[in-house]
Amino acid sequence: MIKDIFVKQFNHFVNRRGFDNNDEPLDTILTVIKDDQWRHVRNYITPTFSGKKLRQMTSLINGAADRLIKNLKPKVDNNGDIEIKDTCGGYTMDVISCTAFGMQVDSQKNPNDPFVVHAKQIFEPNSFAMKYAMFVIFFAPFMMPILKFLRLPRGFPKSLTTFFQKVVDEALVERRKEKDDPNKTMDFLQLMVQAEEEAALSDLDKTENPTKRRGLTQSEIMSQAFLFFLAGYETTSSTLSFTMYMLSVNPECLEKAIQEVDEVLGDEIPTYDTAKKLHYIQMCIDESLRIYSIAPRVDRVANDDVVLGGIHIPKDMVVAIPISAIHMDPKYWDEPEKFDPERFTPEAKAKRDPYVYMPFGHGPRNCIGMRLALLESKIAIARILQNFSLTKSPKTKEPVKPNKLGQLRVEGGLWVKMTPRNKE
Repeated sequence: MIKDIFVKQFNHFVNRRGFDNNDEPLDTILTVIKDDQWRHVRNYITPTFSGKKLRQMTSLINGAADRLIKNLKPKVDNNGDIEIKDTCGGYTMDVISCTAFGMQVDSQKNPNDPFVVHAKQIFEPNSFAMKYAMFVIFFAPFMMPILKFLRLPRGFPKSLTTFFQKVVDEALVERRKEKDDPNKTMDFLQLMVQAEEEAALSDLDKTENPTKRRGLTQSEIMSQAFLFFLAGYETTSSTLSFTMYMLSVNPECLEKAIQEVDEVLGDEIPTYDTAKKLHYIQMCIDESLRIYSIAPRVDRVANDDVVLGGIHIPKDMVVAIPISAIHMDPKYWDEPEKFDPERFTPEAKAKRDPYVYMPFGHGPRNCIGMRLALLESKIAIARILQNFSLTKSPKTKEPVKPNKLGQLRVEGGLWVKMTPRNKE
């Protein structure tokens, strides 16, 4: 049934559940727009994550990784106890700010930078705004029309979205000036400027039908920029930090990962091509994503009456896929609580139904930023393991119990101990 919904009968399940949120910049983000508008916007964003663009971004990612290692060294020299979630969060924020917005933030060193401060307000696990937004979006979407009627907020505070709109507007102004620079990396915002120009040339305002226009509207550009940040920051930092945590409490897996880094990279900085050769680290990331699903569930809406597996699904019914439950089902995974990267060898994957593992979804509406997330995760892990070894910290908790309310956070933090590697 999952294969039918995601792939074979995708045309019957194109859309996700809507939330009737007309507040910019959330009104036209890729995850909520529908039908032809979704296809149109996705086609314009997809080139951002092509192999060519990711290869160009690798130097920017390594720049963020340089700062990560530099900031870790004094902490390691002190006592080596590292709260890995915040550390990884600083790294992923740096990657997003440079690859998407062309900004050199260095959030790892400058936590008071306005960009960092506003970002943390959105993702602060104890903030009322975050809990409120997550509750309405995931558990009470039926409240949206009521909140709209009462003119009450339906998501993130306006001050936060206004700040990020200003950041994107200023970045777009600079990119318009640089659009003819042949040496400029064609990143996300540069592609948006290109889409903006196409819209102007095609008299965009004369038609609202996405199939009959070119380019993107200002609202669509702003929404995708905001989504790039929302989707890329917390999810990737969670993926990276839980993988590092699992390596720290599974020394035999850590040893294999270090051995692979030494054999593939030695002391060389990873490139796009060498990062692809880090197969065991990829297996560790895959297994971490199985245990700690960054998207616990996804949904699709039937756009007409359809029968799947003998079950009649009426038009407009919301179909939910419980990803985290399937990832931990002993029917598909022996000892599901155990961290075992060997589940993801080519041989093991060939024997398993591919639809019992879907951290990024499947089909045409899967996570568009998956390749970037995996690339920056592999580079960070490789760079850390080139310099440090991991063990349990006195503050390490086993097992950890993540917060289930829309984000993977652990009460008391996610701690590991790092020690300098002796390569002699």
